[in-house]
Amino acid sequence: MKTLHHTRALTGAILLLTFAALVSACGGEPDDPETQVRAVIAAAEEAAEDRSTRRLMRHISERYQDESGHDKDGLRDLVRVYFMRHQNPRILSRIRDIDLVTSVRADVRLLAGMADTGGGRLQADAFDITLTLDLEEDGEWRVIRAEWRRAGRDVEW
Repeated sequence: MKTLHHTRALTGAILLLTFAALVSACGGEPDDPETQVRAVIAAAEEAAEDRSTRRLMRHISERYQDESGHDKDGLRDLVRVYFMRHQNPRILSRIRDIDLVTSVRADVRLLAGMADTGGGRLQADAFDITLTLDLEEDGEWRVIRAEWRRAGRDVEW
């Protein structure tokens, strides 16, 4: 039971991160790295709310590894299971900080809340998430690492 709960929390956190990354993608090509990173987070969020594994995974690097030992394929499997269980996911995210570590690496700290109103009941969780994104050779920013923990009940949005 504990493993199932951890897997759900992990999947939710990863989805939230990705969702948040994709939500801000609007309009033309962003100029500066911070704007590009925000666009990735916004696009991921949108893909998650649309329950599109394919679109969501476009923002995940082939080199992805998380604190639980999942690689990109493992993450894809978790996302698919999550989408089977959650028919109407809604994401609320707030980027707390973007640290451009180098010209090709960014660390993003965000708060992500996720709710699902499917199945006649409301389920909700909030996570503190840290993402590491790299600017890859094709010119796209992708998530290479994710860390998350459940946010406290007194979280401020």
